[in-house]
Amino acid sequence: MKLKNIVKVMSLISLFIMGSCQMSKDQVTDPEEVAAKDLPDVPAFEDEFTRGFLTSTQETRPGYYSFLSKTEQFKMDFPRNGVIGEQSYSVEENNSEGIYIGMDNDDSNIRIFLEYYGQGTEPSLETSISTLEGSVGEDLTFKEQKTYPYDLYLASYINDNPKRKGLVAILENNNEVLWVRYTIESLYKGGSEQVFTRETEEFMEWIKSIVFQEG
Repeated sequence: MKLKNIVKVMSLISLFIMGSCQMSKDQVTDPEEVAAKDLPDVPAFEDEFTRGFLTSTQETRPGYYSFLSKTEQFKMDFPRNGVIGEQSYSVEENNSEGIYIGMDNDDSNIRIFLEYYGQGTEPSLETSISTLEGSVGEDLTFKEQKTYPYDLYLASYINDNPKRKGLVAILENNNEVLWVRYTIESLYKGGSEQVFTRETEEFMEWIKSIVFQEG
């Protein structure tokens, strides 16, 4: 091949690469601007109400998408199988918010309840503990997690049903508090321990994604 032809070929390749890079930069990821047929084929985007909380069609990590609360006071990773219950949802300006998330997997059902309280409505740690104990129906032993960027207290519980396990978290950040109740229901016909172990590890990884919005 003559030198002139080689130069032409190399120029065409360079233009193709530059064009591909530009297309990637210009790719639309805002769910409100993406055509319905191009949205991720997962329950979180199929449900219109849930989709309103998601800020990008790109995964934050495998199986999760970026979520911003309607109070705009915290964000987190949202599971692709998760759906927010519209009837049970509540919000009051930027002071409080209640979110229920249901997630159905092959061998487990996950239910997540989040309650956010902002400045002026935030409960004390003692009130948080007593209220959460009342909601799960048993005493809880919370352990503070020293390596977390916020004040994080975790507890677990198992009700009379051997197929269910619960995890509870209290997150405190200055004048705001977030309660998390995370219920695991095993659908596995054998022992449930392997499901509990896997989902507990998933919970521990997910809780790290919660970030309070400063300002």
